[in-house]
Amino acid sequence: MAETEKKFKPEKKPKKPRPIAWVDWDGCTGCEVCIAFCPVDCMYLADSPESVLKGHAQIVVVDYDTCIGCTICVIECPWDTIEMIMKEEVAEREEVTNQGDYAFGKVETRFFG
Repeated sequence: MAETEKKFKPEKKPKKPRPIAWVDWDGCTGCEVCIAFCPVDCMYLADSPESVLKGHAQIVVVDYDTCIGCTICVIECPWDTIEMIMKEEVAEREEVTNQGDYAFGKVETRFFG
């Protein structure tokens, strides 16, 4: 009987790529609205030399491994500075914007390689 059960056991489907939240720090004011609405607490405040120069104390950073791609932060952000991008695009975006350099102590945990 065990052999017949193996034959009819459904195979696992490959996971579909999913978008995750990405914060454009040029527009982020650190208002924390997105943090308040995030259902999985994947967003937190971090210090950034760039944000201080713009007059903001902190900016919002996303823990990409925790983000579930629900888009609530995109809808709630009053500055329209959050967008959904595919996980594969994160490294490229952070390299272009240098955002990975400013997520103090969190770069390794934010990037999922």
